[in-house]
Amino acid sequence: MKNNLYILSILSLIFIISCKDDEPAPVEPTVVTGCTDPTASNYNADATEDDGSCITASGVFYQLPNLNSGAITFEEVDGIVYGPSALEDGSFDPEYEFDEDNTGGHWGVFGEVETDGVVTGENPTMAYVANPDTNGNDSSTIVEITKKANSQKWSGVYFDFAENFVFPADKQALKIDFWSPEAGLEVRIKVETALLQSDDNFATTGEITSNVINGVVAGWNTLTFNMPEGNTEGYNRLVIIPSIKVAVTEDVKYYFDNIDYSAPGEPEPVNVTLDLTFENPFDGVTYDETTSTYTFPSTGAQDWAGVSNSNDTMYPLDFSEAGAIQFTGAAPNGDVDVRFRFEYNPYPDTEPSYNTVAVTVSGETETTYTVLVPSQGANTFSSVIMYLDTRDIGVVVKDAKVVKDYDLGLSFDNPFDGLTYDETTSTYTFPSTGAQDWAGVSNSNDAIYPITLSSDMEVRFTGAAPNGDVNVRFRFEYNPYPDTEPSYNTVAVTVTGATETTYSVPVPSQGANTFSSVIMYLDTRDIGVVVKDVGIHNAPNE
Repeated sequence: MKNNLYILSILSLIFIISCKDDEPAPVEPTVVTGCTDPTASNYNADATEDDGSCITASGVFYQLPNLNSGAITFEEVDGIVYGPSALEDGSFDPEYEFDEDNTGGHWGVFGEVETDGVVTGENPTMAYVANPDTNGNDSSTIVEITKKANSQKWSGVYFDFAENFVFPADKQALKIDFWSPEAGLEVRIKVETALLQSDDNFATTGEITSNVINGVVAGWNTLTFNMPEGNTEGYNRLVIIPSIKVAVTEDVKYYFDNIDYSAPGEPEPVNVTLDLTFENPFDGVTYDETTSTYTFPSTGAQDWAGVSNSNDTMYPLDFSEAGAIQFTGAAPNGDVDVRFRFEYNPYPDTEPSYNTVAVTVSGETETTYTVLVPSQGANTFSSVIMYLDTRDIGVVVKDAKVVKDYDLGLSFDNPFDGLTYDETTSTYTFPSTGAQDWAGVSNSNDAIYPITLSSDMEVRFTGAAPNGDVNVRFRFEYNPYPDTEPSYNTVAVTVTGATETTYSVPVPSQGANTFSSVIMYLDTRDIGVVVKDVGIHNAPNE
């Protein structure tokens, strides 16, 4: 009996071991890729890893655009839009907004205003919308930018591309269809690396203005943005600043579409001129047509006597950007102060109006004089009058003209007292050895003299300092040394980095003072600095 029990126990143990050996080995979890968003139309309940294929409720799949594969149109093709991700209503999806907490995002905005911790002007917004104006662009879908009331003038938007831009050799520019609510708008872009600006590898072209400003019309425009020479590689982000000089007090909409590589655009002509004809003296001013001489006599002339422009074809006249009046003048018998007045209409419906400062015409040699006219915003004028502030002395004034969007170009090619200048690379150096403390470089474009700075202006230039930071400043003088006073010295601006960037140095109003000498100084020795495209411009409105 015991033997039977022993045998039975052995058999049971063998059976148990045999059953254990028959159990299957553990199975590794299967990774199922697919859409894990339960709100998406292609949600896969079995998916364990999201593969980015989710289709929104609108049935559209958004994919980063790739300019190297062709123009970016923002149109839906087979359920795909090549552009930033958006919600069902077309507004760009905040889940993909780029910032320091979401560096995986691919679009962003900037330009809000914060006062005492309270946001008083919001960032712009972006959205896909139906094209509201097919005159000039027949696309169905375009991108809308809404610039918010009270935001910064430089507020804008940006979005990223799937690959770095590769500009073809014959297409070193970007073209963009842009809808403007008004004529003459200045649009700027930048192309950058899709990184935080604090990242050591962040790079940018700096701001690039379109080749057309005056020619921009209200409605659709095709704008071309020429890339800086030798600075087109490594970028995959497009920044758009829709109206850099316009401060809005209410929300304003702009639209863009059809982005592509392009051959560089020809810049529109600057200094558009309109001839003035001062042949209608009134209330006592005399005019000798043969010699182009005007006189404001003490006897028989009213205090308000002047000469009106008879060239009505130039009206209405506007100065949305800073302009100027230029004329050839001479005063062989003594100095004569000359000024100009712009009026909405001839008297009595004159307002709004603008009076220039007076410029002193001096000497018998005929000289070109320039009187600056600061931006007058949206104001228009249909009357221009010339006044003489000096009585009984004849003054020659001829070839007078209004210069719109006047470019006061500076040519710094006269280095002195040890400063060096490489004309090929536009590089200036202030050496420690062999250069006087006062060494600098003077402007050789005498055609701009004398100049008045009766409103806030700025000196603007393109600069780079690949070998270290360099401080640059400017000085305005009444005449070259020694007759320099009155004068004005700007603050210094620090030029930094190898990338050519636009720099601005403020020049506050100098009232009635005139200047016939402009000098550039470097405050940093032994480091070369690139400075080019220098000009005096109207200061942006704050």
